[in-house]
Amino acid sequence: MGLIDYYELLEIPVNATGDEITTAFRKFARIYHPDVNPSDEAEQRFRDLYMAYSVLSDPLERRKYDEQLAFEKRKREANQFSHDPFPNLGRPQRRGSPVVGIEHETQEYNIIELERPVDASPSNLRRNLILHFVIILIFLFLLWLIFKLTTDPDPIPPRSFFRLF
Repeated sequence: MGLIDYYELLEIPVNATGDEITTAFRKFARIYHPDVNPSDEAEQRFRDLYMAYSVLSDPLERRKYDEQLAFEKRKREANQFSHDPFPNLGRPQRRGSPVVGIEHETQEYNIIELERPVDASPSNLRRNLILHFVIILIFLFLLWLIFKLTTDPDPIPPRSFFRLF
């Protein structure tokens, strides 16, 4: 199951402005609002339209959604041209549940599905930078300690270990 294309749902271009998004949402809201159209299908459609409007009207959410949409498109294109000589190898088969009367679905695994968009937010980059810096400091300290212990002419007894500092 892929990502719902909110642009297609609202029938707007990908580079639509905020006014175009609002106009498209209002146009469909008049048709599918539960007060106007009482069917269950219309209610679900209105929920999808509202979710599309709420995501596309917020610039930050829209940018995240566009990245996810581009990732899904690349994944579909990669799956379209890939040939799997062993289609069922390593993938669980659909089986009945051990509990009588209950069916459960299994997921199909694909290497491409394991990829996720990179979170390049400033806080994530800062955290990774600090983590790498700490790892490098620990590594340098261990190198210095090994050097100090191996090059000292008279070995240090264990009780006076802190004389190194």
